Amino acid sequence: MVSDSSSKRLTIYDLARLAETSPSTVSAVLNGTWQRRRISKKLASKILSSPKRKAIQPTCRPVRCAGSVRGLLA
Repeated sequence: MVSDSSSKRLTIYDLARLAETSPSTVSAVLNGTWQRRRISKKLASKILSSPKRKAIQPTCRPVRCAGSVRGLLA
């Protein structure tokens, strides 16, 4: 069975490969913490301006993710 690459979900790993950087760098840029990690403005702009960046979808919604840490805020 041949899978269509256009239907595959884009991940930060794919974006990291395209930007020639690490997935943790892509994550920091997408989360807005890139300045604290001393990532260059040029690299952050390269990641943020990538046309593929808009295709990245979170693996879970914030509400569902927050529910997975039950018991910590008791």
